[in-house]
Amino acid sequence: MLTGEAGRAVLEELEAQAPATAEQLELLPPTRFEAGSEEHGRLVEAVRRDRAGRPPGARNLATRDMVALVRRTIGDPFHESARLLLHSPATLAAELGCTKLEAFDRLERIRADLRPYIYARLAPTDANGLAVPPTFVMAIGAGRSSASSSPAEAPWLEDFRRSLTPPSLTEPQVIEPAAGSPP
Repeated sequence: MLTGEAGRAVLEELEAQAPATAEQLELLPPTRFEAGSEEHGRLVEAVRRDRAGRPPGARNLATRDMVALVRRTIGDPFHESARLLLHSPATLAAELGCTKLEAFDRLERIRADLRPYIYARLAPTDANGLAVPPTFVMAIGAGRSSASSSPAEAPWLEDFRRSLTPPSLTEPQVIEPAAGSPP
């Protein structure tokens, strides 16, 4: 670290070599549009739109390519599952070598998996067809009923008081020998 005259001399030399800020701005190419003009606004909007990235819900390239590969090589999983529904339980049981009940359960599972894509899930409604809002019920201590608890005392205080009470010394205490020790 330089101090004194030597340090000042080095700083003066560096300032003399560095171009001024105004001189550096002259090195930039001239702009095509004046700031605030209509053309400038369109350019700014185009840059903002181009740099926005993927739109919401769009797939990235790797996912898109993987889906295309699976569809080309194996087929669409949705269509393949739906194609199995052309079987009856008897024909599917014969093809899979299982019972008709197992084949029926397999077909019903496929139907259940495909239903949400064909039929929208409906909101719950009452007898008049009006939407039923979801309900939220919170019951704290509702399952507790004790004869000794009073409305003026919180229910958890009873457990706390019970834990502070020492065991009765009048009750007989049984001491069992440890396992493996002679009697």
